Amino acid sequence: NCRDGNILQAITMAQDPEESFSISLDASTEVVQEPYVQVRSIGIVGQGDLSANREVVYNVPIPDQSSEAIIFRDDFNDLSNWSSPTYGSFAIENREGENVLAVTDVEPGFGVEKAGLIAFNWATDKVVNFAYSHRLAGYYLSYDNQVKIGFDSTPLPEQYAAGLAFRLDENENFYGLSFLRGCSSCDPAGRIPDEIVPENDVNLIVLWQQTGNGTSRKWLAYSEVGLPYLFSDGAESEPPPGKWISENDHAGDPLWTRDHNFAHSPGRYSWKSGSIEDNNYEDPPAGETWNDYLISEAIDFSQVEAAYLTFWTRYRMAACEDWGFVEISEDNGSNWDMLNDRLPLECGGVEPNDSSYAGYTGNSDALPDEEDGWVKKTIDISSYVGNSSVRIRFRFERNCCATGNGWWVDDIRIIQDLQDFPLDRSTLLVRIYEGALVEFNSGGTTPIEQGDFVTQSNGAIGRVIIPPLLTSGSWIGGNAAGMLLLNNTSPTNDFTLGSLNKGAINVATVTAPPSRRNLIQAYYGADSGVDPPPTSPAPDGLYPYDQERLRNTFGTANWPPDPDNPPTGFDDYYTLVQWNDAVQEVDRLADNNGKYTIIASNQTELFTPTDAYFPFTRPEIGLQVAGQGGADVYFKDYAVKLGYAAQKASIPIQQ
Repeated sequence: NCRDGNILQAITMAQDPEESFSISLDASTEVVQEPYVQVRSIGIVGQGDLSANREVVYNVPIPDQSSEAIIFRDDFNDLSNWSSPTYGSFAIENREGENVLAVTDVEPGFGVEKAGLIAFNWATDKVVNFAYSHRLAGYYLSYDNQVKIGFDSTPLPEQYAAGLAFRLDENENFYGLSFLRGCSSCDPAGRIPDEIVPENDVNLIVLWQQTGNGTSRKWLAYSEVGLPYLFSDGAESEPPPGKWISENDHAGDPLWTRDHNFAHSPGRYSWKSGSIEDNNYEDPPAGETWNDYLISEAIDFSQVEAAYLTFWTRYRMAACEDWGFVEISEDNGSNWDMLNDRLPLECGGVEPNDSSYAGYTGNSDALPDEEDGWVKKTIDISSYVGNSSVRIRFRFERNCCATGNGWWVDDIRIIQDLQDFPLDRSTLLVRIYEGALVEFNSGGTTPIEQGDFVTQSNGAIGRVIIPPLLTSGSWIGGNAAGMLLLNNTSPTNDFTLGSLNKGAINVATVTAPPSRRNLIQAYYGADSGVDPPPTSPAPDGLYPYDQERLRNTFGTANWPPDPDNPPTGFDDYYTLVQWNDAVQEVDRLADNNGKYTIIASNQTELFTPTDAYFPFTRPEIGLQVAGQGGADVYFKDYAVKLGYAAQKASIPIQQ
């Protein structure tokens, strides 16, 4: 064929080489020509004048080899792989002898005054060809994407958001994965949007989204950064069957309940004892004392070296009449020790008002460093390590004859180390799979594995791109149930309820129609680590969730093991994020170790195109910052890995 302006001429029909046609295309249309090999077969029937012969020609597509990982890394020698910034400005600078991409200015974006966004121009280097990978996988796209994030300020800024943008389209719709710290008391001019801050004054990893062509934002899931918490609760589930028992020693009065009127974390819940609304609570008769108890589940301190209780509290009590006490038990609740049994200064004690050890009374709005009445408390409980059944108890004590509004607690954590995770120059990595999610049960003794093609009798077909997520049962027991994520599905994606086959074997039963989903996992690593490599799997079964990992050294780009490869100690560079919480718009899924490491989203605006046209103008991935600290950020070791595009099952064309 040949081209005349926007017209492709003399296109030959494979089925009829004598016929040809022309087609007019828009100037921006990408035309991809696939390699084919031509196979000819000649058959002769009969002899002499009665013989007849026929030539059959097969045009056979050459199999694609893209199932091998394709990796692109940018060392930031120049800006040739990056588009002009959408917000802010970026420049190549030097840090410790290494080129980095530095944020040099921030400007309004993401609904705030200070933001930066720059997109990766993958179309400049066809090694990372998202359009090609998207088409090969049946119009789905999966990849790994990572970057190191450094800060020029010491200590870290009071508030910042910095990380990756992915599923980024031309209209500023995208997912964000950020190292983030919000600050409700900071200057509003440099504030990070409250919609993407699930919890203030804590270093977090936050998965969030921007939709509505850049007009709407919300956080989707989050996790604290650092050593695993021994206990963590943000009042997001009722007791029971949550993490608490609510009791009292009197009748007819509300217990501890979840309150949606006041919360330390934006737009969420806290625990409150008193009245359900912000009204005066009931007082006991003269001579009596009433106690309301919020008692934690048993917590294992047997394998740790230190422990600290942190929580946010807000109270409006009758000063020096009613009290809030924090107590601890090392014998599963049989006996209790007081952690704050000293009187505050205003009631004749010797402790300052904001002491961790003062009994809480009066009005917390009057305390130093309060945030809308909320005050953070930290109590060293390391003397209780070594015990396997530790419980925490919040006890609200009421006496005659004055009342107040009540006592609130929120964002209750038991941590192992008061030091922040070393965020400076740490790596943030997202692994995103796109496919059709199919639910199944009655999984037989022939297991479904990553890479398998599964079919139904109506012609539906799809390839399993990650190991099946089991929700119950097992393959060995012949009763596996769970979810499959498929790409290379049949054009109509027509899986229906009923038998599912692998080859000629019935292996499971489809229980729900398939739905297009983005499945998202996040990893982080540090510029410090262990040497020699850690044992893997970890002796306590925590890999890949533990903090024992190799160094992600400045100037290198390492990858976590692929889901179908068993890990070794020599590829343990990352901690896999366990999501503490997620909004209702997404599903928080457990992996096959029972850890909540997967977020499944069906946000329509954040899917790749569902047809063959993946425009070269679609950015897909980029880097983003927000908040006052965004201008102190630089990026290093940006890398992308394409490795989840199943080999295309093309059909030969017969002439």
